[in-house]
Amino acid sequence: MESITLRQQVRAECGKISPSSSELSDTDITSEAGNTIAIIANRLPQKVLRYITSVKNQRQYSTHANTKRVQIVFPAEDVGEALVDLGSPMAIDEPESNDEYWFPSLWTIRQMRRTRGRSRMNFHFDPINKTLDIDPMPDEAGKKYYYISVEKAGWTLAALPTDFEPLVVTGTVWKCLEIVALYRSKLGGTMRAGGFVDYPVMGLREYIDAKKDEFYDELRIMEKLHSL
Repeated sequence: MESITLRQQVRAECGKISPSSSELSDTDITSEAGNTIAIIANRLPQKVLRYITSVKNQRQYSTHANTKRVQIVFPAEDVGEALVDLGSPMAIDEPESNDEYWFPSLWTIRQMRRTRGRSRMNFHFDPINKTLDIDPMPDEAGKKYYYISVEKAGWTLAALPTDFEPLVVTGTVWKCLEIVALYRSKLGGTMRAGGFVDYPVMGLREYIDAKKDEFYDELRIMEKLHSL
């Protein structure tokens, strides 16, 4: 998403409040967009398929620096099965014919057998030291063991998935209006034709709260869609 596009959309959404450049700068908008993206990335981690290479009789290995949690560990021969856990269409074993859908579904039975037969390993992940202990301990060197690494999504404004652009705009509007509210609370009002006019602080606060609720409602929906 282009920075100029973000700023235009945020200012348009803030139009009801009509913040001046002194109340809300372009730098403020860009900064709050980054904070909003960070909130989304924390709530919607990504799953990455990574691997370690065995050393004979060594149980502990270093994981990727971005790994926050390890979901499963498995030998290299089961890498196709792991792609199912990642939701990759490459790993889906499609029915060979329509007859396989009839009860009892041969396709369903085959998937259940494959799931039961997975060689998932016992493991312990240390999130502080980013180390992974696997069991049983490898009895040979050079063998690959794959793991699904749960990591914080490395999104930036320039590399933001299109589906999340409206959510980022909503969150940025909410955070920017907080800045405007703080600025106006210090002034109390402004000079207009006819004299000093108080800012409708309560009305602004209600609008900010509504935008905050809208952001988190949309975020919860995206979380559910992301988990499918």
